[in-house]
Amino acid sequence: MGKKILFVAPQPFFEIRGTPIANKNMLEILSSKYKVDFLSYPIGKELEIKNVTFHKGSSFGIKKIGIGFSIKKIILDLGLYLKMKSLLKKNKYQVIHSNEESIYWSSKFAKKYSTKFVYDMDSIMSEQLINNKKNILGKMMKKIEFSAIKQSDLILGISNNFKEFCKLAKTNLNYVTIWDVPQIEKKEKLEKRFLTKLDSNKKKILYFGNNEEYQGVANLLSLSKEMKEFQFILAGVGKDSIENNLVKFSKVPMEQIPALMDKADLLISPRRNGTNTPMKIYTYMSSGKPIVASDIPAHNILEDCGIIVDQEISNYKKGIFKALSKEGKELGMKAKRKVEKQYGFEKLKKLVLKEYRKLE
Repeated sequence: MGKKILFVAPQPFFEIRGTPIANKNMLEILSSKYKVDFLSYPIGKELEIKNVTFHKGSSFGIKKIGIGFSIKKIILDLGLYLKMKSLLKKNKYQVIHSNEESIYWSSKFAKKYSTKFVYDMDSIMSEQLINNKKNILGKMMKKIEFSAIKQSDLILGISNNFKEFCKLAKTNLNYVTIWDVPQIEKKEKLEKRFLTKLDSNKKKILYFGNNEEYQGVANLLSLSKEMKEFQFILAGVGKDSIENNLVKFSKVPMEQIPALMDKADLLISPRRNGTNTPMKIYTYMSSGKPIVASDIPAHNILEDCGIIVDQEISNYKKGIFKALSKEGKELGMKAKRKVEKQYGFEKLKKLVLKEYRKLE
């Protein structure tokens, strides 16, 4: 426990959404060997993790933050920056471990204090901004990312696809691909509030995720209108509601995810663009159910065990019918075997700690 790590995460903690869940997994890994000061937004449920001291930036009166770029996020980032500056004056850290936009000031602080810098790369932020037509912000973010990559002693990237991007900034790169762990730690009986809304007479198509445009939820709405013989279940999208064959759940507790997947006949990810593998894909794979996914780099992990389709409604239809065939069900089981063999928590823990030992 000699080494002390400062982990900076510009997200709420803890909330049930992608990056906070990944942060929790990383904290559990790092704290098994090191002491960790964890700095995040002052929003979310409090947790206790052995060898982790939790710190929060100032809220400036902000009590809720959405996904993506916003003025609120900039304000909360200022709170993180000031708190991080204070922590660095009081404590000696061997490693600064950061993700998303906090890499900007973290990499500069690492240089100032002669501290090792680990870039926890769960997305290419410049790519996401450009995909959302925020071109000027995207170009600015790319410069920030390249600067952080150059300063990095280790990059833990969530996708093999990120490595080539990083090489554009630094040739002698220390890049290691990691993954998100399937969210199936606990399995409980499906709660009545979910169960009563499921139609036992229809095949069920399940989507987990948010309602951001890049997720492609609009395609699911179109499909639900054209494929009335199926029930479409959107978990994490909008307020709880039922409209004909479309069911929406606002939030689903993590321990309910396996039970809800059990009730589905197939799982779908219609994401429009991106290169980082969505966290939900690993969880989907763990279910053994057939998976239909759009033909983007983010879904490369499913090339040999999922049904990849062009992003046209007609092709999604064909993919859904294929998923319900014998071939589709066999692919679902192949995905389950793949995730169990290659993407477990213990294997991830071993890999991360091995890379951290090289920094000593």
